[in-house]
Amino acid sequence: MYDYGNFTLEWDHAGGLSKGPYNRNYGVAFIGNNGTLVANREGWEVIPEGGNGKEKMEVVPQQPADPDSHLKHVKDFIDAVRARKSPVCEIEHGHDVALVAHMGNIAYKTGSKLHWDAGKGQFKDDKKANDLLKPEYRSPWKFPSV
Repeated sequence: MYDYGNFTLEWDHAGGLSKGPYNRNYGVAFIGNNGTLVANREGWEVIPEGGNGKEKMEVVPQQPADPDSHLKHVKDFIDAVRARKSPVCEIEHGHDVALVAHMGNIAYKTGSKLHWDAGKGQFKDDKKANDLLKPEYRSPWKFPSV
């Protein structure tokens, strides 16, 4: 569970263990107060809360995905590197997603409720958790620095 103040994120990972959300092979479900957006590389749909004519939003049936979407992202990234411009999906988005996954892993490993200080890029008052932010490399390898 991730408490962002104005919303709560619940991460439930079952990859390789069972079917994905809403009986898909894999994917992600964004569950809101009025409905749920279910998406994967095969497509997406919106499932409203309610039912029996009392839906809180419009049903959006399964929309097929663009079968070339992954290749388009790869091409966009390569084009961005060549042109020295930002790609459609900027690095900060990948950072934010990876950070949530790593925070969950660290909370699991420490068995602690953790509090993240985004400004400092570390957990508040938790040395054990902060020690897990960077991997320990075996000699002669070292963690890269910029």
